[in-house]
Amino acid sequence: TKSAKSRSNRMAHYRNVAKMVVQAASGLAHAHMYGVVHRDIKPANLMLDPLGNIWITDFGLAQVQSDFNLTRSGDMLGTLRYMSPEQSSGGTIPVDHRTDIYSLGITLYELLTLQPAITGNGYKEIANQISEQEPRNPTVIDPTVPHELEIIMRKAIAKNPLERYETATFMAEDLQRWLDDKPILAKPPTWLQRFAKWRRRHASLVAAMAVFSSIAGIGLLITTVVILREQFATAQALAKEREQRIAAEVSFQQARRAVDTFSNLGEIELANRPDLKSLRKEFLEASLNFYQDFIELRGDEPSLRNELSATKQRVEKMVDTLTRLDRMEPLRWLSYASVQKEIGLVESDSKTILDFIERTESASNDPQAAEQLEQSENISKMLNDRQWKRLREINRQIRLPFTFKSVETAQALELTQSQRREIVLIIEQERPDKIANQGDKKEWKEPGRPPRDDERGPPGFQPELPPEEDRFRGPPNGPPHRRGRGFSQTLFSSQTAKTVERIIAILTPKQQDVWKELVGKPFEFPDF
Repeated sequence: TKSAKSRSNRMAHYRNVAKMVVQAASGLAHAHMYGVVHRDIKPANLMLDPLGNIWITDFGLAQVQSDFNLTRSGDMLGTLRYMSPEQSSGGTIPVDHRTDIYSLGITLYELLTLQPAITGNGYKEIANQISEQEPRNPTVIDPTVPHELEIIMRKAIAKNPLERYETATFMAEDLQRWLDDKPILAKPPTWLQRFAKWRRRHASLVAAMAVFSSIAGIGLLITTVVILREQFATAQALAKEREQRIAAEVSFQQARRAVDTFSNLGEIELANRPDLKSLRKEFLEASLNFYQDFIELRGDEPSLRNELSATKQRVEKMVDTLTRLDRMEPLRWLSYASVQKEIGLVESDSKTILDFIERTESASNDPQAAEQLEQSENISKMLNDRQWKRLREINRQIRLPFTFKSVETAQALELTQSQRREIVLIIEQERPDKIANQGDKKEWKEPGRPPRDDERGPPGFQPELPPEEDRFRGPPNGPPHRRGRGFSQTLFSSQTAKTVERIIAILTPKQQDVWKELVGKPFEFPDF
């Protein structure tokens, strides 16, 4: 085909070029043997006769290596486009026979591609290309250029004279090996050699990169040291935090075991002591506060999920117990005539209610019996909504300041955990026995007259207050049957008011409004 014929013609051309360059290299080798360096090898100085022989002409710029006075190394002679880098450098590099090998290689490039190897315009641009840039790849210009000829040409035009053919004879022999279809001796440059060439061509850039790399290395070293120090500090902090977390977990488990003991005491042991119902309620309230904190703080830990589920069941059970106790507690005050009068309850209904309470208390050890008893009695028919509301308000006023610790009040006011803890702290700080231990010299006053017979309620019925409330409301040396009842006439009625004021101060305006609705109008205690 036409393309095959064209390729065949191109191969014939390449072989003719190789034969001509073999003759030129042999001629240069003969001149070099006598110490003559041509210094101006180019296509125009290679003459082809009719017989196909190459003649090297124009030895007018030749240098005799045995007589350096003829031409100094600093002289720049010859045609610029075909000069070797050492010729175009201005004289800092000595010129020897390898400059002719370079020029012959540039000539070979031009004969193969039919384009000049150096294409710059002007002296500076051409000189820069000679010393810094490699000619375009011949296969880019003509893909049919044989790879072996390209390797021979690349070795001949190496920028560094030491990387070129050692003699023109060696170049001729390598070309002849290609013509004879034998492996050539020249090898393509390795990546290290290519990198070295690139480094030489871009010496200033390499120097700048070296400086930058040094600065970056120093910066990286400093950064690494800083990071290592931070990592060490972080590791120490994490280790300390881990130790603190372990210690906190141990403390938490110890506290929980203690509260479990209290809750078990309130749920099981004290259930058999009707005379200690108030103490039982106090234990359950304290345990409930802790378990609510436990659920709030540790509820998102998967490892505690089963334990948390059991804890929630205990909380629900305690809430149910406390709710039942709170629901019945206001009914106890119906044994007082002033309370009956305040809510408008007839004496017969009061007696029926108190009998119900007594039966319920006797059945308190059997939850099922207590539940049946509650279902059998319809107390709601004896007290209307207004009476229930007022009775609860009176109960809250009588139990101050401990009303704030009840579950009902905490839920109604929507107290936060921090508010509940602060309320407990205030009540503990304002306890009368603590104030007395701090040097309070005030005298206890007589708590008041004993109740009349018609004010005592059913025989054997005695409303109870928790021991903590006894300490708060009445003198320890008061009459046994009246201890804690005459607080409206004692030093500690003003102390109670002070405590309540401190608690109300930590409530939000909205909570204070709810509190006013919970306690209602003040109730006078004439028979307490």
